[in-house]
Amino acid sequence: MFRFVNLFILFVFATLFHWLCLIALSPFEITLESMFLVSLIVASLLPEKYGYTFAFFSGLFVDFFGIQLFGAHAFVFVLLVFLFYNLKNKIDFKTISSQIIITASLTIVEILLFGFIFKIGTGTFFWLGFKNIFWGTWLCSILMPAIYRFIERFLIFNVLKKLDEK
Repeated sequence: MFRFVNLFILFVFATLFHWLCLIALSPFEITLESMFLVSLIVASLLPEKYGYTFAFFSGLFVDFFGIQLFGAHAFVFVLLVFLFYNLKNKIDFKTISSQIIITASLTIVEILLFGFIFKIGTGTFFWLGFKNIFWGTWLCSILMPAIYRFIERFLIFNVLKKLDEK
């Protein structure tokens, strides 16, 4: 029960942060992939069953909230979290520079992959423009270390890890 409550609190935090970013950045036509950022953080701190579940529901939330191709973000988030878990042992995600580089790379892949899936589903490529890819990716990369430290410090992931080991 405690695991569910902790992840639910994190999901609520992520959705509020997502709404705040949409409200603040929409006049500049920039989209911050905040739900994807939190999914990466969960994947970096917790075992796979939590990471995949969180990524799936985060993607469904983005699809439902954005009224787009339902399930596309969920698929892309889970696919990229799967890639992240396979690379997790080869990279050190705790350093700031690696967080920035990995977040920038995966955010660009996430945007393009969603565009291709949208093309398959609807026949048109979903393109937000170079401005959004550049500034949105840059903002995601710069904010990732701060969000990572906040979640790591204030949410009780160590208790989840200990409960999972039993």
